Amino acid sequence: MSHFDEKPSVYYQRQRREIEPFIPPGVGRVLDVGCGQGFFGEMLKSTRKIEVHGIELDSASAREASRRLDHVLAGDVEQNLNTIS
Repeated sequence: MSHFDEKPSVYYQRQRREIEPFIPPGVGRVLDVGCGQGFFGEMLKSTRKIEVHGIELDSASAREASRRLDHVLAGDVEQNLNTIS
């Protein structure tokens, strides 16, 4: 059993609105580490003029996020550090 099996099915589908106040006004680009299916970034994009990049360990969730965000990497953040700009 992987650690993904332990999370509820809706875990990757939450918008996480409680995080939005931590994104300063006027920011033009955000990296969402652990972006799930991209719902938080999608919400940001709908309320601000912002570019959202995501990275997600779960490949199925990363594929879903790529439909909502500007760019998504699937995999471990530490292994992808050299591809994030």
